[in-house]
Formats: sequence, C-alpha cells, structure tokens
Amino acid sequence: LVFINRQSERESDQSRLEAEERNQKLLMQQEENIRKTNELELAQAEEKKRQWAAEGITQVSEIVRQTTSDEAIFDQLAATTVKYLKANQGGIFVVDRSDEEQVMIELRACYAYERKKFIENTIIPGEGLVGQAFLEKDYLYFTDIPEDYVRITSGLGQATPTSLLIVPMKVNDVVEGVLELASFHSFEEHEIDFLKKLGEVIASFIQNQRVMLQTRQLLESAQEQSEEMRAQEEE
Repeated sequence: LVFINRQSERESDQSRLEAEERNQKLLMQQEENIRKTNELELAQAEEKKRQWAAEGITQVSEIVRQTTSDEAIFDQLAATTVKYLKANQGGIFVVDRSDEEQVMIELRACYAYERKKFIENTIIPGEGLVGQAFLEKDYLYFTDIPEDYVRITSGLGQATPTSLLIVPMKVNDVVEGVLELASFHSFEEHEIDFLKKLGEVIASFIQNQRVMLQTRQLLESAQEQSEEMRAQEEE
C-alpha cells in the first residue's frame, strides 16, 4: 500500500507538472497571439494613415495641375485643406518678395474666417504667429488660444477653437507661404506631417509661378528693347 501510494503521488506530481507546463505554453502562445494581433492592428492603422495622406496629396496636386487662375487656386486649396482635415477655419498666406528691401506675407485665401479677423491682409516677418512661423521655418501648434485671436462662427453662435496650427509652406528650406488652421478638435501627429508635405506641394507651385512670372517679364522687357532698337535703326 505504501508503494502504491508513493507511486500515485509520483504520478500525480508528474501530471501536475505536465499540466503546469501545458498551461505555461498556452499562456505564452496567447501572449504571442496578442502581440501579433497588436502589431497587425498597428500596421493597419499606419497604412491607413499613409493612404489618407497620399489621397490628400493627390487631391491637392490635381488642383495645382488643373487650375489656371492664381486667385481661384488658393481659394480651392484653403477649402480643400480645411475640409480634408475636418477643421473649421483656414487661411493661406503667400510670401511677396517683389520688394527686395521688405519681404511681405499676404493673405491670399481664407475659408470660414470672419472678415474682421483679417482687417490687415499683409504681415511682415516676425509679426504675429504667422510672421513668427515664417521666421522660425517650423510649425506652431497651440491648444490654449486667446479669445481675441480668432472665433469660430456657426449657426449656434461664436466660440473659441481648441486648436490652432500654423505651418510654413517651404521647399528647399525656402518659405513660400504659411498655412493656418483652427479647429474644435486637436490635430494628430500624422495630420501635422501631412500638412508639412502638403506645404511642400503648394510652395513648389508658388515658386514655379514666381519663376514663370519673372521669365515672362524678362521676355516682355527683351521684346520691348528689341522693338526700340528696331525703331532706332529705322530712324
């Protein structure tokens, strides 16, 4: 009986150890499955963000490619950007370098802003938040906005936005404009990265338009000089 009892105890201990080992393996397998699931969900979320950004860039690129009027294009870009990010208001400022002694930043388009927000449509570098973003060449993001800075107007009245994002639009480290967005919701990191890339597209357009304008002016000037020379030769 003693032998049988000891044998039973040994078998019971062995069974317990085997059961514990199986449970441990099951727990490890569950943890591995959870880890893989989390990694898959994270990868899917990142891919969704990349697709979202790519679609937005495509929309803006199409606007830039198809629109011929400078004024119309900035209105479309402001409206498209605000709607795509589900913000509430937005403005696009463009840098004017026609005066070599004084660079100016001009409001070219706004979406859903009250007109009194932009009584002065021209800003000098360093003036206000837009001018500061121009000088620093980096975005400014605020979640504590002074009540007198901007108000969002709707059918229910007026309210101060909870988030303000100002992004310089630059290409080759040259700032060609500034984008300002105000919203009742916060801006996520991938949305800020998207606006940086969007700013490069718009800045490239502004830069190309400036080069085309300068080229056209040079051609017109050369043509005028040629006509003057021809007139002098005839005289």
